[in-house]
Amino acid sequence: AGLFHDMMIERLAELSQVTTARLSTLVGKPNDAMRRNLSMPPERQAAGVVRQPKQPSLVWMAAAMLVQHPELGEKVVNLQFLEDLDRPGISLFRQLVETIKTMSSCNTAALVEQFRDTENESNVARLATWSHPVLSQDVGAEFLGVLNQMRRAAIKTKVENLLQKQKIYGLTDLEMGELAHLTRIQAENAQSAH
Repeated sequence: AGLFHDMMIERLAELSQVTTARLSTLVGKPNDAMRRNLSMPPERQAAGVVRQPKQPSLVWMAAAMLVQHPELGEKVVNLQFLEDLDRPGISLFRQLVETIKTMSSCNTAALVEQFRDTENESNVARLATWSHPVLSQDVGAEFLGVLNQMRRAAIKTKVENLLQKQKIYGLTDLEMGELAHLTRIQAENAQSAH
């Protein structure tokens, strides 16, 4: 992982015209302790000595796909569904989509440069070098799949919020119509999943 990591940093530095030293501080080095732990026997890992790396969130995966393949930003036609999705990183995802849409020609290096000297600089740099098996597959199809999962999660959250509000305060006619519409969508999604 060390050589690959160094090569990715060098390539990203070349593309973004940022020094490798600066990128290394933003992205960080692979954790030696983690590398040692991954080589532990499975029985020690199972004993709780080592925590398995957690599955990346949908938002992180979508953001990584956008940073590494900015052309995917064209596939996001409506960001409104994100308003009801309260997840870490959703603000950055929205910023990435909006930034990509405003740039005439966008690539990973230009995107990293666009976020230089912002609060998300290190996150965008990490996303640019992040590696996951999904990113080596049909990224376009995977991205649409992740967006659909995010939409379903947003609908579920909205339905739960409306049901909670209905129990406590009741709903307006408009909210009742929205709840009926969203539950229909959920039912259709459940049927198409089978």
